[in-house]
Amino acid sequence: MKKIGLYLVALTFAIGVGLASCDLVFVQGLSDSLRPVPPPYPYFSDRSTQISEAQRISDRLEDYIRDWMDGEASAEIPNDLIPAGRAGVSNYYLQRPEEVRPSEQWGIREAEDIDFSALHGASPDPHATYMVLGTFLAPFGNKVIMEGEFPHSRFFDVQLSPPFDPNLYIYEGAFGAPEVPIVDVDMDPLPGHINPFRVGADRNATNRRYRLTWTLAIGNGPEMEPAYRPPHYRAPGNHRFASALVYQGPWGDPQWKSDPVQYGHGLGVWQPGYFWVRYYAPDREVGPLGGVPLPKVLYELPDGRQYYINADYAEMIDRVNATIPAGRTWPEEPNEVFFGPNVGWDKMWGIFLGATEGLIQAVYGNDANAQKPYLRQLNLGVTGRGENQPPPGNYASSASSCPYIHYMTRGMSLGWGKIVVLTGRMPQTPRTRNGEPIMEGGQARYFSITSYDVRVDAAVPTAALTSVMDDEIVTDENGWYMIVYSRITDRPANATPANNATWVDWGPTAVQSWNLRWMTVHPEWNDTSIPVPDEANMSWATSTWSGSRYNPELIGRNNHDGFLREYLPRVHYMTKSEFEALGSNVRPETLPIWR
Repeated sequence: MKKIGLYLVALTFAIGVGLASCDLVFVQGLSDSLRPVPPPYPYFSDRSTQISEAQRISDRLEDYIRDWMDGEASAEIPNDLIPAGRAGVSNYYLQRPEEVRPSEQWGIREAEDIDFSALHGASPDPHATYMVLGTFLAPFGNKVIMEGEFPHSRFFDVQLSPPFDPNLYIYEGAFGAPEVPIVDVDMDPLPGHINPFRVGADRNATNRRYRLTWTLAIGNGPEMEPAYRPPHYRAPGNHRFASALVYQGPWGDPQWKSDPVQYGHGLGVWQPGYFWVRYYAPDREVGPLGGVPLPKVLYELPDGRQYYINADYAEMIDRVNATIPAGRTWPEEPNEVFFGPNVGWDKMWGIFLGATEGLIQAVYGNDANAQKPYLRQLNLGVTGRGENQPPPGNYASSASSCPYIHYMTRGMSLGWGKIVVLTGRMPQTPRTRNGEPIMEGGQARYFSITSYDVRVDAAVPTAALTSVMDDEIVTDENGWYMIVYSRITDRPANATPANNATWVDWGPTAVQSWNLRWMTVHPEWNDTSIPVPDEANMSWATSTWSGSRYNPELIGRNNHDGFLREYLPRVHYMTKSEFEALGSNVRPETLPIWR
């Protein structure tokens, strides 16, 4: 039986995910009998049996931890106590608090400038630093404690896998239920310290420490945790509920068969949890780690004794930090159906769904619409998510994505001697990256547009090729922008800041996919006087291509007449000479409409 590993890390950064490229056999199989059979949902026959098994795994681990605490067991944890569903991490061992070094806890992908000779994959925003624990494993009923200093950055949050519920799949950490978040502005600082992310606070204060706690639990996350509810994902205080054990669903099960092909890794349905930290837009002068020491994480038994479970995760980190040079591909005119002049944007409702939508469209072309019911069924079976699922299965946010970001995507390609221009109006965001002393409010917290290499045969999938964030984008007095993309040889002479234009080097890869990140933190950075693309305003059924009642008039048309009005980027496509002919009077409203 041939096994095809479809890890599809497509549209997000996922430290810990098996970073294999989208398998070409999968893509080809979408149009024939080899395509994946949608698993039944729920996959298990008895929910209580899965909960009992999770509790058994937890109890055995806790018994061993107590024996070690009492000097009756080795620090090296036997393999039969470790969930087997995760690759690239091995040799789990126990540490006492004084033995724990933060530098040995975290896997880190640092914010960086794009370098065409060494591109990072898995769809990062290069303006963000991502950190995950090398392993996140502890028993139910234990507490997780994280202490550190607020970073000097635009945004900071921490996300842990939700309270355990076998109805919530989290496959490979990237497909399935979203994590439970705690956002910077909700964190109370330690006594005598300040939270620099609150409006009007001193961003450069030196007394900036915090202490966060989680209780690891079994239960319904949205019912237990107010911060685990859309559209704003806010709750006061420094405590949340989470789980350090997750259920992967059918694609983790070696018994799942799709004749004649098995999809998924089949390493096991049980896996340690996921623990994410994000620093978006660190201040320029302090470096990618926000100018503060790495935070420290400990676990605590119900009797108050503290410990940490560490492991060898070097193989995983080597994989996720692998780089490739930019792919040099022939210039290519935009595909009329999916990249053409009438095509707008698509709101993302999950990593797996977004990736498979693109694959279905690429394979079926004009006949792709007929595949939407299959796609919805496949998404439900693999990830446990869908527009009619109970919370959190119907959330816009999914595993490894940030719930405060509203992601929108659009593909594009660039032909010989051509340029592409995005025009629109940007929401007002606070300025922070030059060490500004005060955190201000705004219409959004952060805004960026990043493009990715979407070749399914790339050695490192979905490498970031271009990226500009709000304070790098030139705007006029009314907040309008023109982002001009071209190859260096085709850069228009008038694509300059003096003409309110931001020029971006498209690079040597013809076909790319944009991902727009619009971040709101309600209400301080979410002005309802402008349209906001959150899930309160745009439903799953209507705002994404595969939705059952998809309405392209919302954001799916290439104009400023939809729900987001002028805040939706409009695509213009032309020659270099056509743009230059507009001279120094070039403005968004004077650009020719792409027809």
